[in-house]
Amino acid sequence: MIPLFSQLQDFGENSYSEDSTKDKETIHSENEQLTVVQDSLLLDDVVAKIDSIEIDSLLYSADSSAYFLLSEQVDLLGDAFLEYQTTQLKSDTISINLDKGQAESFGNAWMQDKGTLVIGDGLKYDFDSQTGYVISGATKFDTGYCYGNELRKVSKNVYDIDEGIFTNCDAKNPHFHMQAKYMRIYKGDKIVAKPMLFYVNHFPILIAPFGTFSIKRGRKTGFLVPEPGYNNVDGKYLKNLSYFFAIKDYADVLLEYDYYELTGWETRFDFDYLKRYMFNGKLFTSLRKKENPDIEKATYYWQLKEKHHHEIGYRKTLDANINFVNSKEIWENEVDPEKRLTESMDSSVAFKTQLWGRSFYLSGSYRNNMVTDKKNITLPSFKYSLPSKPLYEFFVKDDEDKEGEKNTEIIDKKQEEDVEKWYENFYVSYNISGSQVGYTTNPDADLKAILYKVERDSIGNYITQHNAGIKHSASLSYNYKLKGWLNLTQSCSYNEAWFDRDKNEKKFVRANDYHFSTSSSFNLYGVKTYKKGYLSAIRHTMTPNVSYTYTPDFHENSKYYRFGNVGIGSGNKSKRMTFSIANKWDLKIAGVDKKDGRKEKTINGFFSMTSGTSYDFEAEDTGFKNISHRFTITPAKAKIAGIDFSLRSNGSANQDIFNFEIIDWRVSNSISFSGNLNFIEYFPQEPNKFESNKFFKSKKKSEKKEILHEKDSNEEEVEKTDIEKEKNAKESDVQDSIIKEIQDKWSLSISHSYSKNLISKSESHSLHNSLSCRITQKWSLSYSNYYDVITHELRSHSLSINRDLHCWYLSFKFNKSTDFWDYRFVLANVKLPQDLKFRTSGRKH
Repeated sequence: MIPLFSQLQDFGENSYSEDSTKDKETIHSENEQLTVVQDSLLLDDVVAKIDSIEIDSLLYSADSSAYFLLSEQVDLLGDAFLEYQTTQLKSDTISINLDKGQAESFGNAWMQDKGTLVIGDGLKYDFDSQTGYVISGATKFDTGYCYGNELRKVSKNVYDIDEGIFTNCDAKNPHFHMQAKYMRIYKGDKIVAKPMLFYVNHFPILIAPFGTFSIKRGRKTGFLVPEPGYNNVDGKYLKNLSYFFAIKDYADVLLEYDYYELTGWETRFDFDYLKRYMFNGKLFTSLRKKENPDIEKATYYWQLKEKHHHEIGYRKTLDANINFVNSKEIWENEVDPEKRLTESMDSSVAFKTQLWGRSFYLSGSYRNNMVTDKKNITLPSFKYSLPSKPLYEFFVKDDEDKEGEKNTEIIDKKQEEDVEKWYENFYVSYNISGSQVGYTTNPDADLKAILYKVERDSIGNYITQHNAGIKHSASLSYNYKLKGWLNLTQSCSYNEAWFDRDKNEKKFVRANDYHFSTSSSFNLYGVKTYKKGYLSAIRHTMTPNVSYTYTPDFHENSKYYRFGNVGIGSGNKSKRMTFSIANKWDLKIAGVDKKDGRKEKTINGFFSMTSGTSYDFEAEDTGFKNISHRFTITPAKAKIAGIDFSLRSNGSANQDIFNFEIIDWRVSNSISFSGNLNFIEYFPQEPNKFESNKFFKSKKKSEKKEILHEKDSNEEEVEKTDIEKEKNAKESDVQDSIIKEIQDKWSLSISHSYSKNLISKSESHSLHNSLSCRITQKWSLSYSNYYDVITHELRSHSLSINRDLHCWYLSFKFNKSTDFWDYRFVLANVKLPQDLKFRTSGRKH
């Protein structure tokens, strides 16, 4: 790319002759011969005109170029490229008129101006006004494409189009478009058209005197498309009559209004905000008026939700999640069953910071059960923990550590590894926590009752109660591996709690508890190998474990409350020994011959099972507890005939210690299949030039020259090779336009759960199934259900069907749970789902 001004200067200097009678010269450029008039006075005039259009910023490239000083014209021939300030032009040929300060292209034309891309069959451009026009022009925006007989740039950010078409379909022949005789584009803002016709598959379905479409990037202020509909509960309705307001780059507001013919109205306020690295959140409020025609009375329901995250200085955060409603009836229109069946509202505030290198938590929470009308509050609650740490580190000074490091460098490494210091295996930990917890069942409770006040009813039972306390916990443990195989662990723990009062109304009391425990375990391994077959080896690991726990008598602690994270042991004296055996089987799948290509594979934890029981030395009965069993089967994922297969099974059972009869048991199995579906699309949609990026198909002469210089062969052979390559490329393009392979995944999951208690004769048996797949090339389906095997009842199920319409999508969803059902139908544009959307829904309680 060469500055045009420099080229003209060099041309003038080299061609000037001392012989004044010699005023004609022949200039050769890329083997093309031109005759021009050379005059020094004329050259000065041309240079002056070049300066008038700031030609220093005019750059170009082409296969060949020609300069006509007499007509003050420059022609760029073959894959011509021109750049002037923020505008770039590409075409087969570009002609520059220096006298008028204009450029004109011939053949396929491509122009990019400050991010706006325009293509056409030819264009003209004026350097001074930076305006021009394109014949049979087309331009691209983030949201779509515009086509027209003539596209003109009339000012810096305004374009006019004659017989214009707007669409966001990227096909060469769009499936839908808006057409107007006059169309104006305000760059980065909107498109205005009049009169406007809406076409689907070239068939007119809607006419309007004018229309406007936003082409702003990102969020934009304006009205959203509402949703009309009808159901037998609300009658006719109009939902989501909304206005969106974008507040700079940090926040936006959404105002929504719903009108129901029979049941009233609802309004919503949704406020999102974000400031990077500082805070973000969302505020939502709603108010609904529900009318009851039978009693001619209206009821108002409201809710308030706030979610906020704040970064406060270094490693300090504040999180708030606030939820308040006056009745659960406000969710009766929710499509999501979980939201519709919500019975309580939870709010919380949490502060986290670093204290002496560890995390300190301070929080509060509030729960309002709208069924029982019980309100629970925890304010405040705090927690701080020092993790397990070697005991000797509390007594070793820094100077001793440095001296020890010097001594360690002298000692032989092998000798140091063999010498194990016994005190290094002692570990200590400490935790402190506290909270104030309260509740009230008084429907008329005031703020004092919710926060701290204590109330009783007429017979002395609490209807409002609050408790406060602090708990300290410390533990000391010793871990050791005897002879390298026997794991020994001993520990003792101590808890102390301070209470505001006990159950006898004694103020400011304290209590404690402590216990001791010891355990031992080891691993036994067995390996069985096979020389033939699919299985190469089995490894069995058995881990026996015996533990003993001693807890003194703390039955007097029953007079103290337990709440939040504050509480101490209040049981009788206990001396308990626990026995358990854990078994685990690992598999190794054999590799086969190199021809088959299968590699050796290990499946860890293919089957595991743990059984155990305990004996209480202080128990009045036999002391032995029932035997419990737990098992898990997790084979590795397999692929059979192109289908991915996975299975998981787990269960548990309790067995009588004396007669070994099963008391109760539970089993849960899940199996899933997944794979790929391949579809062949014949005659796929051919994309437009913007998406295919095929503006210029001709090959550059410069590239052909490089091929000629690189290969020392005759011209006929080179030309034959080029022709074959072009022919193969064309055949490949045709083949791609006729056949296109589409691949999509499908999945099927089946979960089964069964449990039974042989003493109470109670049982549960259920199936959960889900399927997701593409039925055809364009249709996809997903389905899930919950089936009660005992009652033979389909408790709930949901169905979703989707249709890919290229630049549109169609969606139908149906949900049914007990006596409630609802459906929703949506037809929306892919790129403008909020502006171009048709939807309807219905429901029944």
